[in-house]
Amino acid sequence: MVTTMVDAGRAQRTVSITLFVVRSVFDDALQDGLLVRNPAARVKAAGRPQRNREAFTGEELVRLQAHIADDERAGLWLLTTAGLRRSEILGLRWSDVDLQAGTVTIVRGETASRSGGRAEPTATKTRRGARDSTGAL
Repeated sequence: MVTTMVDAGRAQRTVSITLFVVRSVFDDALQDGLLVRNPAARVKAAGRPQRNREAFTGEELVRLQAHIADDERAGLWLLTTAGLRRSEILGLRWSDVDLQAGTVTIVRGETASRSGGRAEPTATKTRRGARDSTGAL
C-alpha cells in the first residue's frame, strides 16, 4: 500500500495519516482477538517531501480580486483568501460579521452534504480555529 501511494506521488504526510488509520484498524482487530499481531506495526511511511507553498503577493491578490469581481460568489472567494475554511464560511452568521471593523469572527463550522443539506454546526476544526479574521471584508 505504501509503495503504491509513493509511486502515485503522494506526500509523506498523506501516507503517514493513511498508515495511522490502517494501524488503528489492525489494533482494533488485535484487541478483538481477530489477529495475533498488527501487520502494519513496523511499516514505515515514505513519500515525497511536503511542497513549499507561498502566499499570493499583493499584486497577485489584486489580480485575483479583479478576476472574481463579477462572480456571484466573490465574497466567498475573498473569505477563502483571508484563510477561512469552507466549513467556517458555511458556519458564518451575520452576527459574526462586523462590517465597520472589517472583521469576521470564526466560532463554528458546518459541512454541506452532496444533496445540498447541511449538518449541524460544530465547533471549529481546531481549538486555535476560533478567531477573528481581519482584512477579510
